[in-house]
Amino acid sequence: MTGGWRPISHLVTVHSSGFLPLTAGSVRTSRLAGIYRTSPLFTGLRDRSKLTGRCGACGFASVCGGSRSRAFALLGDPYAEDPWCSYQPGTFPYPEDLAAAGRPADSSRIAITRGGH
Repeated sequence: MTGGWRPISHLVTVHSSGFLPLTAGSVRTSRLAGIYRTSPLFTGLRDRSKLTGRCGACGFASVCGGSRSRAFALLGDPYAEDPWCSYQPGTFPYPEDLAAAGRPADSSRIAITRGGH
C-alpha cells in the first residue's frame, strides 16, 4: 500500500490496490483524502499489529507486511499471513547483525529506518 495513488473503479469506489477487491469508500460521497485517512480498510492496512499468522510474528512486518491481496484471495482475510511467503519468523540467517544493531537474535520486530541508519 505504498505510492501516491489509489485505484478508483469505474463505479467510483476506492480500493487499496487493483488486486484487493475490498472497497474503502466512494468519491461520490467522500473526498479521496478523507477516505484514505479514515476508512476502516486503509487504517486497518496501515496498522501492522492487525497482521496474523507468520506476518504478525515476522520481524520484517514494518517494512514488508506481505501481500494483503494474496492473503485475501487465498485465505479470505486481508490480515492473514501471506501464504506464498517462504520466510519463517525467527530464522534470520545473520543473528550477529541483529546483535550488532542492539537487537536480540529472536527479535520479534526489526526496525529499519530510511537511509540505512
